[in-house]
Amino acid sequence: MKKGLQIFIIAWLFSVSTAVWAQQAEYTISLPCLEQQGCTSSEIEAFFIEAYGRIGIVPTFSYMPRLRELEEANSGHIDACAGRTVASYLSYLELIPVKTPVATETLVAFTIKPDMQVSSWEDLTLLRVGVVRGANLPVTICKTKGIDTYEANNLEQLFHLLANSRLDAVVHHLQVGLNTADSLGISVQMSHVLHKEMVYHVLNRKHASLAPKLAKVFMDMLDEGTSTRILGKWAGMLPDPIE
Repeated sequence: MKKGLQIFIIAWLFSVSTAVWAQQAEYTISLPCLEQQGCTSSEIEAFFIEAYGRIGIVPTFSYMPRLRELEEANSGHIDACAGRTVASYLSYLELIPVKTPVATETLVAFTIKPDMQVSSWEDLTLLRVGVVRGANLPVTICKTKGIDTYEANNLEQLFHLLANSRLDAVVHHLQVGLNTADSLGISVQMSHVLHKEMVYHVLNRKHASLAPKLAKVFMDMLDEGTSTRILGKWAGMLPDPIE
């Protein structure tokens, strides 16, 4: 009887641990292709591995287009989006943000010609401007400001067009643009900051209980300097420490 009970307890513990591991392994976070080559961001993956590890979850990652990831997260096919602005996720009723921001979306215009000065959106209205297809914020703001744009699938294509004088300016996120230009060996100039807003980690509503835990983790990691250390070349995207 005692031996049978022991076997039952061991089997139960094994099944529970297996179920927990499976649940953790199936927690999927979508990431954007910030770098075209290989479409992976090891530093950003490491950031979320550290954050979720502090609440006992081991996430997996799926790279997908920006428009598709919102649909996938809203439907529950994936569990979270790495980072989105409020305007991009607001119409998706099954998505909720973690209140502590994970990044800032800082938009600038990248140019090459030294004599081309851009200090406002109005300065772009008569220029040939490129944006990345699916990059919600620059696409939406350019449209709102009446700026005609050429859309490409990735930032690399736009910078090559810029270098070949087929575009006058490219509107994109500051840190992403700088890293991409550096990897391509293209020397670019930046306008003044045209727009800046916070970016939030977004969860499917079924994971609402994780939101306050992650909010504390993100704040702790920022205050400790852990986020800066892990993100490396992407640390410029971090928000200022919260007082």
